Amino acid sequence: MREFIPKRSNTLSKQITMGLFILSLVAMFASGVPGLPLRSVMQTFALIVLATAIAMLGRFEFKTYTYAVSTNDDGRLDLIVTELKRRSRITVCRVSVDGISEVSLITVENKKQLKEKRAGRKSFNYCIDVAPARSICIIANEGGEELVISLSYIPELFYILGGKD
Repeated sequence: MREFIPKRSNTLSKQITMGLFILSLVAMFASGVPGLPLRSVMQTFALIVLATAIAMLGRFEFKTYTYAVSTNDDGRLDLIVTELKRRSRITVCRVSVDGISEVSLITVENKKQLKEKRAGRKSFNYCIDVAPARSICIIANEGGEELVISLSYIPELFYILGGKD
């Protein structure tokens, strides 16, 4: 079994989260100005922004993923994505490597291809960065259904899965 743990390549999620927290505080303080019409709208906006910041913290800062390629009981290779939180490990994706029809590298220049590949298919994003400069896009057929899986770019994993530059 080969296990890969991706490293964060940017701090965009921290910057966005901090910006949303600050925006929420400013909106909440602004709603306390006397004589301001529609205070409840401003407070609702502040609450929505705060909830978005907390959701981003939970998704991008408090959890990470491991990618493993291991042999199953039949002797075939499986790609296993495990979500790591503070005290738990949950397998969120298990795909047979034989069922992978395409492995491609998505960069900033060809990000439009990713949108085209996702059209009409179930899509799962297991990248640890908000907007990664490079990611792996996998199209797999599992259970008679085509899936698009996005992973953080790890060169060795990319070549094990059959990707070509």
